[in-house]
Amino acid sequence: MVLQRGRLHVLREIGKLVAQAVLGSWREKPPQWTLTAAQLDEIRPIVMAAGSAGLIWRKLRATDIANWAPAVELQNSVRMQILHHAVHEKEIAEAFSMLRSIGVEPILGKGWAIARLYPERGMRPYGDIDLCIHPDHFEKARRLIESPEGPKAPLDTQRRFKRLDRTYQDLHLRSKLVRMGKIDVRIMGLEDHLRFLCIHMLRHGLWKPIWLCDVALLMESAPGDFDWQRCLSGNELQSHWVLCSLSIAKELLSARMPSTLNSAARVPDWALKAILEQWGTADHYMRANPLRDYRHNLRKIPRALRLRWPNPIQATIAMNGGFNSYPRLPLQLAESGRRAFAFFGALTRRSK
Repeated sequence: MVLQRGRLHVLREIGKLVAQAVLGSWREKPPQWTLTAAQLDEIRPIVMAAGSAGLIWRKLRATDIANWAPAVELQNSVRMQILHHAVHEKEIAEAFSMLRSIGVEPILGKGWAIARLYPERGMRPYGDIDLCIHPDHFEKARRLIESPEGPKAPLDTQRRFKRLDRTYQDLHLRSKLVRMGKIDVRIMGLEDHLRFLCIHMLRHGLWKPIWLCDVALLMESAPGDFDWQRCLSGNELQSHWVLCSLSIAKELLSARMPSTLNSAARVPDWALKAILEQWGTADHYMRANPLRDYRHNLRKIPRALRLRWPNPIQATIAMNGGFNSYPRLPLQLAESGRRAFAFFGALTRRSK
């Protein structure tokens, strides 16, 4: 137990370095770089794995260690992200054009919709293209996407975004068209998008620092007519999660919160510790092989199971809990049981 507490303390300290490295990187004038070369070397594998190289390079490039080998590795990663960004724009344009050709109007969330707001290209990488499709058009869209003639991009299409209490009709009402190259792309309205980003990152345990930077960027750049009532309206529990997300951005990344929300939600210590512990390591089940791949290598199963132990934030969201002072262990056990049941159920169906 003492060794475990010591390990968690070390992870939190490393997590604090990661937070310090990305802090304010989304701003037009980011704060000065403050980490030493040795500290950069310590967090470099973590930030590379978490897609935060672009955030850090923007603060680092004007320093004396910008030409140091680990820093150059970050720069090369940013160059690759810029190339990927151009490829993804073409994929998004193709997807929108093809879906519109059959009368389907998708709404884009995350990915390019948030990356476009960062001061420079290459700062915010993304992979899948998340699209919300009108329920009446969903099957028609799926048939096109799954056909040989369909879009080649990795599309994640949904009738409504997971855990977001907004229907397609709700999102479309406040959506807007923005120019991307030669076409207009429909994206979520800022209020709905901020709500979505908050819930999405909590649902995944906030294991990527860049997700919290997304929230900080949207919160700080909210225009004067930003409708906070719209952002915080709807399911009361989800609104609580959103307020906690904004407070986490303030606590860990010194994000500037609107004065009307300054005392809106207090983040319990267990949540902040859980985030820093996750940021302090590159290990995560999202970067590991599927659990079924370990059937022929039983020695690796304990580590695979450890990676899949839900952190307190994941368990809280999965079990529809609140960010309060109650113990998290019961929620973590319940979420682990749910995952195990789903895993063995899937294995049973495959074996039939």
